[in-house]
Amino acid sequence: MNYDPSKRTSAELLADWAGIMRELKQRKVIRTRNNPISDIAEEIVAKRFGGQRGESTQKGWDVRTGQTRIQVKAMRHGGDYRRTTLGVIRGEDFDKVVVVMFPEDFSIDQIEAYEFSKRFVFSKADGVERFPHREHVNGRVINLTTPVLADKEVKSIDIRRAAHAVLDVTPSTT
Repeated sequence: MNYDPSKRTSAELLADWAGIMRELKQRKVIRTRNNPISDIAEEIVAKRFGGQRGESTQKGWDVRTGQTRIQVKAMRHGGDYRRTTLGVIRGEDFDKVVVVMFPEDFSIDQIEAYEFSKRFVFSKADGVERFPHREHVNGRVINLTTPVLADKEVKSIDIRRAAHAVLDVTPSTT
């Protein structure tokens, strides 16, 4: 077999990688599904909003568009389950959150994205903090439950065009 990844689009490479990760987990070569989705999501969000990514050591926000600082959170669903819990938000140095949810095989047309304000992260629902501070992780963990996704302050956004621009690129052969 003569597999040449340089001839494949980024989206095709990610689909290959998803299958490889699944097989390695089944073979018990790996135990987790840790992956580089955060970096991919940040690039897509930067493209979608015409912003610039922060440095990898940047705290609080990931993409800046003018004066707006965006905290990007990403997750990848794994086959027969749909995660709802995102990574920890520490600090308050952001203006809004954009969540990118990838399907297991990174199929661009099935990517979902949502945005909501910093105020929403720190707000209360029925008198209870929506996402309370958790001491053991020193931050707030956003859980995208059905009521959260149905809230009028959570807006579904279309990022497919940006995802195509980021992922459907085959390197030039020059």
